[in-house]
Amino acid sequence: MFTFFDHTADLGIRIEAATLNELFADAGRALTATLLDESATVTPAISETVAIAGGEVDYLFFDWLRELLLRFETRKMLYCGFEVVVRKLG
Repeated sequence: MFTFFDHTADLGIRIEAATLNELFADAGRALTATLLDESATVTPAISETVAIAGGEVDYLFFDWLRELLLRFETRKMLYCGFEVVVRKLG
């Protein structure tokens, strides 16, 4: 679950999730909601795998959102459904 709040930066997003996988999925949905006025109207057309490697969870989280934003900006891809599996390496 995510909510938006006023912040001195561009936007504040509060995300609450029971698991790390849900946190990443909700963050992806929140990003989509910031890019569109009507994110609920987006329907899946294709399925893609996005793989991000990293050691620390906070950097992995940042890289996850950065990758989704990069795909939106360069390939015009907008994601609406997320099945996330975060695995620790090693």
